[in-house]
Amino acid sequence: MEGILSDISTSGSVFGVLGGAVLLGIVVAITILGYVSDEEKRGRRVTWAEWPIPEGGGREHAGKEETRKAA
Repeated sequence: MEGILSDISTSGSVFGVLGGAVLLGIVVAITILGYVSDEEKRGRRVTWAEWPIPEGGGREHAGKEETRKAA
């Protein structure tokens, strides 16, 4: 474990390590989007990408409520 940490600290700056992590994330996102694109081109629907966004219900005007008094 110490060897990995010392190797990272001596091999590059913090910006280099963070830049590599960002680039890795971009590559993973492009790979996933490419897979989804190929599946849709073949005619298959990707169902997890089409789920509706859950909503908290419609907003209803409550109207005028009576004033409640404590006992």
